Amino acid sequence: MPRPPEHDRRGTAGGPWRASLKPGRMADGESAGRSMAGAGRSATIGAMRQMAVFAACAALLAAVSTGCGVDLAAEEVHAAQSFPFTGTDLKINASLGGVRVLQGTGGAVQVERWVRGKAADAPAWSLRDGTLRLSADCNLVFGDCGARYHVRVPPGVRLSIDVVDGLILNGLTQDVAARSRERIEVTGASGRLRLRSDGSITAEGSPPGTCAAAPRTGPSTWPSPLRPPPSTCARATAG
Repeated sequence: MPRPPEHDRRGTAGGPWRASLKPGRMADGESAGRSMAGAGRSATIGAMRQMAVFAACAALLAAVSTGCGVDLAAEEVHAAQSFPFTGTDLKINASLGGVRVLQGTGGAVQVERWVRGKAADAPAWSLRDGTLRLSADCNLVFGDCGARYHVRVPPGVRLSIDVVDGLILNGLTQDVAARSRERIEVTGASGRLRLRSDGSITAEGSPPGTCAAAPRTGPSTWPSPLRPPPSTCARATAG
């Protein structure tokens, strides 16, 4: 029987065909297999990464609702304090929260405070050297947080007020110089008023000599927060 052609013998398994491959090269079937295996590993790694992201998100949501002290609907915590005071001039500084100032009685400054969320962790108040300081902290990303105050002051005490989140003056008979980054509202005042707001100012029954400034298009640019230019003085003001 004649011998098969040389190329037929080289095509048999284990014959010279396999040995003729150059080092570092793979047969087509082996290359495809390894490519599929690599693709499978990539898909597995991608799935694991997605699972890790989902787990991290779930942990964050759980921490927000339970473990980080963040409350999305926090209840207010109320407290009251009376500070003895016999001076003639009082400064009121509040770093957070709206302030309502009302007429009180002689001999003391009475303060009521409502704080919620993170602000309730460590609020502080003090009256030293003629300055009432009201402070709380709301530096957080999630949750409800805030503060508000009612301050009752003795009659006849001149007031200098600097607050951040809005100011209401009710029924005061003394002179008041006040600044707020937010709205200022005045009702029933009989003393001289010097008011500055980066928001708006509304006043009902303002006495003669009232001076007020509320910018129409941007923040106020008075060089002194409590000394507005005389041209802003009027018998009544409106925001």
